[in-house]
Amino acid sequence: MKARNGRASRHKPFIFLLFLININTIAQKENTIDYVVAVVNDEAITQSALENEPLLNHLLWKSDLQVQEVRLNSVIVLSGGEDYGLVSNSIVEVLDQETRQKIAHARIKQVDPRRATAVISDSPTQTVKIGHFVRRPLMDVMKELVLIDRKLVTPIIDVAPNNIIVLSGGMNYGFAPRDIVDVLDQETRQKIAHARIKQVDPRRATAVISDSPTQTVKIGHFVQRPLVEIILLDVRTVLNELIDRKLMMQEADRLGIPLARWKGKIDEELKATLNNEILLKEINQKFGLEVEEIREWLRTKLILNEFRDRRFGRTDNLKQQAAEYYSHHPNEFYDQKLSRKRSFEEVLQEIQNRLRNQINIDLEEWLKQQRSSSYILKL
Repeated sequence: MKARNGRASRHKPFIFLLFLININTIAQKENTIDYVVAVVNDEAITQSALENEPLLNHLLWKSDLQVQEVRLNSVIVLSGGEDYGLVSNSIVEVLDQETRQKIAHARIKQVDPRRATAVISDSPTQTVKIGHFVRRPLMDVMKELVLIDRKLVTPIIDVAPNNIIVLSGGMNYGFAPRDIVDVLDQETRQKIAHARIKQVDPRRATAVISDSPTQTVKIGHFVQRPLVEIILLDVRTVLNELIDRKLMMQEADRLGIPLARWKGKIDEELKATLNNEILLKEINQKFGLEVEEIREWLRTKLILNEFRDRRFGRTDNLKQQAAEYYSHHPNEFYDQKLSRKRSFEEVLQEIQNRLRNQINIDLEEWLKQQRSSSYILKL
């Protein structure tokens, strides 16, 4: 546990106990228990956030890559490669940076571990600029996740007293004691309960249902590990990211960034990302994500983007910043071999990459300071 401003508060355990009681009271009214997995300056991070964040990130933002360079013959260079699941010959969408509207398609040409090149297929190259986004079509991402989802289900083979169920898969399915799993109805595939893994052997496991009467769970129903375990295997990484996000949101709140006017921006973002009612229903049916959950997640992302821009420098006017940097540091761009100063056009990409890197460095340094001076408790 870390102390706030170097000293732990004497009242924290009592306040935290009341906090948990309040959380559980709300949860019981809704007939669900949403486990608190961490507390950041008296604000909770719950199990549902731990599950939903990677899934939403994967569905809506994980596959977003920035255009880092625009070359001749309609070729663009992207800020991610194999690490984002890109493969040669796959089709991606190019989105305008500000409006998030689709402006072109591109076909992936070459991929290495951290970057890729793509060829624009249905728009003049000049319409695509550095800073625009590239994204895999959402339906393709959903199909991929549904295939993963099917590999994760494990049938219930026995229902015992004391809310205990027996599963047909154990260590070979990656289950471990204390893991939280979802119980799904056999026919509808809807989530009907949570369960905590109790004992595991190589081929089967037992689990305790925590938020539903045992009689609602029957032999033949399925147990599913949350998709977070496949999308991002290291749950601690996800939790650390959520903690950092909470710290940034708290600072954004102090700066007055989350205002009512965000509703319009969220509506625009939702329309640009999910301009399809059928797609929205698919997401709800397959992953249990409600529209309001998606809206709140989009709101958070937009606010975090604005916070980064205000606090550490905007990324949507890097060319202007690069010009200022070039004029203030003339000696840095003198080429000894050519005995001349390189032109602004020659060094534009290099300066923009420097500016992007500096923003990331400054943000990480700020987060380190916040982590050390905040009350953070991981449960």
